[in-house]
Order: sequence, then structure tokens, then C-alpha cells
Amino acid sequence: MNPQGIEDRSKLTTTTIVVIAANLLPLAGVLFWGWSTVEILTTYWFETLVIGILNIPKILICHPVPGQIDYLIDLKARLKEVREQKKQAGAPFNEERWQRTLARFERESRFSTPRRWLSKLYLVPFFILHFGGFILVLGLFLGLIFLLTEGRPSFLEYLSTEGSGAHQAQAAQPQPPVSPEPLATSTWSLLEKYFADAAFLLALALFAGRHLYDFFYVFLFKGTYRRVLPSRQVVEPYPRVIVIHLAIFFGGAISALFGSPIFLLVALVVFKLYIELAVSAARREQKKYVQDQGTSPAEEPGAG
Repeated sequence: MNPQGIEDRSKLTTTTIVVIAANLLPLAGVLFWGWSTVEILTTYWFETLVIGILNIPKILICHPVPGQIDYLIDLKARLKEVREQKKQAGAPFNEERWQRTLARFERESRFSTPRRWLSKLYLVPFFILHFGGFILVLGLFLGLIFLLTEGRPSFLEYLSTEGSGAHQAQAAQPQPPVSPEPLATSTWSLLEKYFADAAFLLALALFAGRHLYDFFYVFLFKGTYRRVLPSRQVVEPYPRVIVIHLAIFFGGAISALFGSPIFLLVALVVFKLYIELAVSAARREQKKYVQDQGTSPAEEPGAG
């Protein structure tokens, strides 16, 4: 990687500023408003929901122009590089698999308008079912964390009281049942509780605004919809969603083990922000690579 590439990777773009700003409010919630792990994770769940909802019109709006599709330009350039590397190393190279992939996406890029819309009518329900499953599992997981941690000691706190004998006095006190209502109802109660918090709603608004900026400015105004295939747009949100999932599952483990200590919550927020910025930088680098192949500049899809 040349120095120019490193410079581009560290450049503070408008999208990067928007990403940082959206993630700072949960950090402020931890430091100044006493947010718990569940509150932070619920904002991340809402962000995942917004990403999925906005990807549906993105799939429908995609109108790829042959010869300007980022994925195909990138694939052709990397095929050329791999071919040269294998040739120089004297190693066998099976190019047929690459050519089949190229041919498939080339055909899609030249679909007629009716055929493209037919493919979208299949892709959109598939995405809703697949992505909706992620949303549902995450929501129920948050409800489970809420049931197991709300008003209860963390695992380490329990061990501490057990070691000191204090657990016997605590056991004499009446304890609420672990699951007084169905998990789905508990999840809804969790959302009702936090949606009454003005600071929490502001955090949700910032996350939604960040992705609306991406949709209107990057995807529509900058013309990303002309450089992406509908089938590739279906999978475009998943790298970012994986980051959010990791944050939610790690956060759930933190909440169960340690409760909501400030230093761990700050670490969780910073971890999520760092990984998201790393994904964003990788996408910028990939777009620069495509641009270097002699095409017009391409904005990063998503909040990258």
C-alpha cells in the first residue's frame, strides 16, 4: 500500500463525521445520563432496523448502467491481478469459476426493465424475510437480557454476595420471578420504557439521520444507484449489521457478567465505533481501487 492510500484511508470524510456524531450520543448517555447496557443495545437494534428498512427502496431504485458497475469493475481488475500473480508463480489457475461469476453479473447488468423489476420482486421479499429474521432474533435477545438483568445482581455480584454470606439474607427477601410474562411481551415493555426517554429518542433520531443522509446524499444524489446491481444491494448492509450484532452480543455478555460498569460501557461504544469506522475505511479503499481502474469516482455505499 502506498502512502497516498494510507492518506486516503485516514481522511476525515463527511460520512465519517456523521458516523462519529451518531455514535457519540450513546457515549454521552453512558457518561452523563446513567444509561445501562440494555439502553445502548436497544439503540443499536433500532439502527439495524433503520438499515433494513432503507435498503428496501435502495433495492427497488437500483438502475445499474453497464460498464459503470463498481462490483464488476472490481471483479475484473482483481481477476487480472490474480491471473498475473499465478502466472508469475507458475501456479495453476482455474479461471473458469471467475468467468462464470462475471458472466452471471454481466447478464444481470443488461436485464431489460421488465426483467429487472421481476428480479426485484423476488429480491425484496427474500431480503425482508432474511433480514427480518435478524431483527426478530436481536429483539428477543434484548428482551431476554432485560428479563435477566433488570433489578437483579450481575453474575459477579451474585458470586461476591455468596462468598460473603450476604446471599442468605438476600434470599430471605421476596424475589420477582425470572419471567413473569412472555418474552415477546417483555421485549415490547422494554421498548415502551426507553421510548419515553427524550435523550434516548434523540439518539435514535441521530442514528436514523445518519442513514437517511446515506440514502439521499450518497445513494441518490451521488448516483450510487447507477453503479450497483440489485442482487449486490441485497447483501450490502450485512457487513455493518455484523458489527452491530457483535456489539449487541458482547454487550449482552457484559450485562450478564458485570452489570453496567461505566468503563465497560464506554469500551463497548468505542469498540462499535472503531469497527464501524474500519469497515467504512475498507469500503473507501475499495472504491478508490475501482476509481483507479479508470472509472468515474464512486461514493461508498452505506455509511462507509
